[in-house]
Amino acid sequence: MGQRQSVGDQFLRHSYTVQCHPTTTTHTHKTRAMKSIVKLAVFIAVLYSVFQYGKPHLERLTGTLGINELPGASSDAAHCVGTAERTTETFADVVVRRARPPVDINRWSGSYRLAEGRLNDAELACQCPGEACELGQQALSLLAEHMTRWDESVHNKEPVLNGARRLGRIYDLLNTAKRKL
Repeated sequence: MGQRQSVGDQFLRHSYTVQCHPTTTTHTHKTRAMKSIVKLAVFIAVLYSVFQYGKPHLERLTGTLGINELPGASSDAAHCVGTAERTTETFADVVVRRARPPVDINRWSGSYRLAEGRLNDAELACQCPGEACELGQQALSLLAEHMTRWDESVHNKEPVLNGARRLGRIYDLLNTAKRKL
């Protein structure tokens, strides 16, 4: 017939049943899974932020160290063309980030001064002999004109006409300079 269980056995069996109740177990697994998903989402958001905000600084650092120089070219000419290209990219980035209406003149001016400093450094880097350096100098001269027009138009609250075309000419000169290396 039936075995009689002691009170202790009944207590242990009841405790075991409560701990293994399907609702409790499912709820615990769902909570753990949700916590894992939230942690993953936070990790991805942090990683994305680090990438977005750290990328310009990393590019600036690698450019400063000369990592972006073109292989197989004379070091002066490659440095000139690489610096001119990075300067053009810096100014294009300033325009994209700071020249959209409504323009914050203080932020524009700070970013413009940074680009101007880069332009001066690039002009010094392009004081070298050779066709690639001459093309780099021409590109920087066009860039200086382009930057002045943008600065005047931002301060006068006027649109810049043919900005993309001018920037395209600068990049064409730089691409030709790369081929001359």
